[in-house]
Amino acid sequence: MKGLEGKFVRIKGFIKKAALLSGFEIRKNKDGTNSIQKIYSRKPSIQFVREHMDGRALVAAEVGVWKGHNTEHIIKVLPIRKIYAVDPWIPFSSSGHDIKTMTIAEKDARKRLSKYGSRVEIIKATADDAVKLLPENMDFIYIDGNHDYEHVKKDIENYYRKLGVGGILAGDDIQNRRIPNGVAKALAEFTVKNKLDFL
Repeated sequence: MKGLEGKFVRIKGFIKKAALLSGFEIRKNKDGTNSIQKIYSRKPSIQFVREHMDGRALVAAEVGVWKGHNTEHIIKVLPIRKIYAVDPWIPFSSSGHDIKTMTIAEKDARKRLSKYGSRVEIIKATADDAVKLLPENMDFIYIDGNHDYEHVKKDIENYYRKLGVGGILAGDDIQNRRIPNGVAKALAEFTVKNKLDFL
């Protein structure tokens, strides 16, 4: 019997891997049954938005654009009506990049995002200044700017206020140990202070 159980576990693992390679995930439901879910993004927050926003046209922002790869990914995966791409493209302590690197990143981002026309509005400004230029009642905001604790804390506070009812605030690098990072601390404090759950 043990041999059969081992084979079953290996077959189950093979099926899960094959599904992932095909762009699907086998998920366990609360009632114990399994279901197959299409994977649209390797970023869980973007996948979550795709699954929970009912396909309506979204107004979004990304704070910290760098070369524009993630902004483009958001446009491709989500039904974006308008996305604000916010970045000052200046060196900061947790980035480790100089002004030349930032200038190249900005050029790359502008070129990459230009094909989306008026659906993308690039705002070359710090997160503090840009938040005043964004509309109210936004659907989705993705924060990936300066990772220093004080900056993350301020970005979460500022941009959370811009969300409409049911809006989603997400971000990046909560577990990234390769860079100096205040993301986890700032997020934990904000969720406790505001009695929020986070996924």
